[in-house]
Amino acid sequence: MKSCSSTLLTLLNNASGLCLAELFVITLTNGSVFRFTSLPYTFKCGDYNYTSLPIDSGELKQSLGTSVDDFTMKVYYSEEDTLTIGNVDFTIPKALRSGAFDYAVCEYYQVFMETWELELSEDYRILLFAGRIETETAGRSAAELKVEAFTNILTTKAPPNVYQAGCISSLFGYCCGLDEDDWSKAVTILTGSTKSILYVSVAKDAGYYNSGYVEFTSGDNYGIQKTIKSHTYDSSTGIATITLMWKLDSTPSVGDKLKLVPGCDHSISTCKSKFSNYDNYRGTPYIPVSTTTG
Repeated sequence: MKSCSSTLLTLLNNASGLCLAELFVITLTNGSVFRFTSLPYTFKCGDYNYTSLPIDSGELKQSLGTSVDDFTMKVYYSEEDTLTIGNVDFTIPKALRSGAFDYAVCEYYQVFMETWELELSEDYRILLFAGRIETETAGRSAAELKVEAFTNILTTKAPPNVYQAGCISSLFGYCCGLDEDDWSKAVTILTGSTKSILYVSVAKDAGYYNSGYVEFTSGDNYGIQKTIKSHTYDSSTGIATITLMWKLDSTPSVGDKLKLVPGCDHSISTCKSKFSNYDNYRGTPYIPVSTTTG
């Protein structure tokens, strides 16, 4: 059951006719918030302006129980339409293709009014749906996004604990106990870097950042995270070579800033020697392997 304000309830009970506006609030994983409306003009609701963007909200499926509700939305744009993520302007197609909207939270509201208005109080809106975004398709002029309810997280078919040799904790997760900020390193891009190979100055032994990730904090790749495939270090020059698992959309520029985060192979040796975190190790390497008897 949806709840609404007494103001909206009075309007719905007494109005002879109603006009409907759709509002979309999208929050990216890096904290950036974008507000759009499917109306052909900018609409203000409460303290916030909602930018006009052609959005076709598809079928909204909701049901009782533990099933995962979802709805689709088709977004139309031109290559000139841009979004500012951090301090960098991205075209909407580039932002979608780079994964900026992956796991973003979308809130879908409807606003009711007796006549068309340019500004209304939030008392006239109702939240119809909220969930996480998955980009289905992203072309040059349109994208189809699927928004799944948060109950989708509960559909993962895995027990909370598994007996296995490697640690079952996520690095820097709650059970791991380590703070990512204590292990990350802020560096800048050096000359010669490409979309798949980054040169930075960081004095760590080769392999230290294997399976970790980089996150750009400035430049055309701002906010983008990429997994590190391999890491080597030349002690004679002090330059580290970071090879990415997947290429960047834009070639980084000299001076671009990024964050380097190490990876973990979930083994006892790494937990002890690299992170000094053996007390929180959650693997079970000494359980005998299954055998057959003849």
